Amino acid sequence: MKGRSLSAVAAAALAAGCVARAPAVVAEPPVAVEQPPATAPQPVPPPLPADAVRYRCDGERVLLVRLREDAAQVQGLPKGEQTLLLDAGGVTPQQRVFSNPDVRMEIGLGDRGREAVVQLLQPPASELRCVAG
Repeated sequence: MKGRSLSAVAAAALAAGCVARAPAVVAEPPVAVEQPPATAPQPVPPPLPADAVRYRCDGERVLLVRLREDAAQVQGLPKGEQTLLLDAGGVTPQQRVFSNPDVRMEIGLGDRGREAVVQLLQPPASELRCVAG
């Protein structure tokens, strides 16, 4: 092997398969990233009529109250929509009391006048504490 150059020997060895080749690079599949569970979109409440107030009450009940000069229409009560007539009552000018044989509602309560108490008079009698907003 005296007459052969090192490069000729390497070329001959490579051609004969005597020299190991570098392993082929195998691409690994991408790692799966878990997506957070999709959450259902929250329902958007419908816009309020100009003369209505939404009250959020105990037990997640929501009342929609439309005030008139001498009456209040209340949606969301256990027995459905009710019309309540203006009563005498209320300790302050901001307080108003509306009622019918089934329901009595006092509005304008609390420090800012945003609270209400709804008394369901028919059995089983109960009371709801509510806040406007």
